[in-house]
Amino acid sequence: MNKMTKGAIATGVGVALLLGGGGTLAVWNDSVGTDAGTITAGNLDLEARSGVWTSAHDPSTEIDVKSYKVVPGDVLTYTQTLDVTLAGQRINAVIEVIGDTVTDFEASNISVRNLQLSDSDGNRIAQIKKSGEVTASASFRFSPKTGDELGKGRDDVEAVYDFSKVQYKLRQVAP
Repeated sequence: MNKMTKGAIATGVGVALLLGGGGTLAVWNDSVGTDAGTITAGNLDLEARSGVWTSAHDPSTEIDVKSYKVVPGDVLTYTQTLDVTLAGQRINAVIEVIGDTVTDFEASNISVRNLQLSDSDGNRIAQIKKSGEVTASASFRFSPKTGDELGKGRDDVEAVYDFSKVQYKLRQVAP
């Protein structure tokens, strides 16, 4: 091996030792903690109180739909208070009705009015912006014209409309 090759190898080994910690090449570092705090998620919750059915013919009297038999011309309204919890900055929500209903009624003879929501002051609302009570109501209308057509005088006799699978869903929306 010539002197030049030996010198290059020796220099390479020396540099490797210095960089690998075998020498006096020093690298300093330091760290400091932060006081960034913690992040806590908010809450969105819905609780339902007992609801009541009433008839448009006597709205001040509750009816028991298990024993009440509707007749053409009846309008029944279901009203229920819901306790809404909205915790968080800029949180808004809507309440939707989900679930299936099952009916034996002719579709043309009935209508179910969409869910109406009102705040604790009785004002109609579409979007909920704070925690509190919300009143939800929906109406079932049995057409007074049911059975008017010749040969259809007994339409919907003993028909059933099952609301037992219906639920409310509280869903966050963009403010």
